[in-house]
Amino acid sequence: MKKDFHSTYYIIVVEDLESHHVIGTATLFLERKFLRGKGICGHIEEVIVHPDHQRKAIGKLMVLTLIKLAFSLNSYKVILDCSDSNVGFYEKCGLSRAGIEMKKYASHSII
Repeated sequence: MKKDFHSTYYIIVVEDLESHHVIGTATLFLERKFLRGKGICGHIEEVIVHPDHQRKAIGKLMVLTLIKLAFSLNSYKVILDCSDSNVGFYEKCGLSRAGIEMKKYASHSII
């Protein structure tokens, strides 16, 4: 299969320059959609900000950066799953509710 986009995963890591600790991270995963003419769908995952650094717009900056990156790489949409308690945060980032998440966990240890 020919890959005609640069990478599949893009990871943002935010470091506190004083303590040299990682205080935030977020991931963009690009997926080719067979039914969309091989269009690219961007998935934002694992948006995490250390509790001591929350409410400083770090999470919002990471999400907005990944959205901009996804669209610059020709994604036709960007999606993510989140808990109800985080909906307001993602709405402030310009995302809106769509669909219902379904899941099934492995019944055995995979490690």
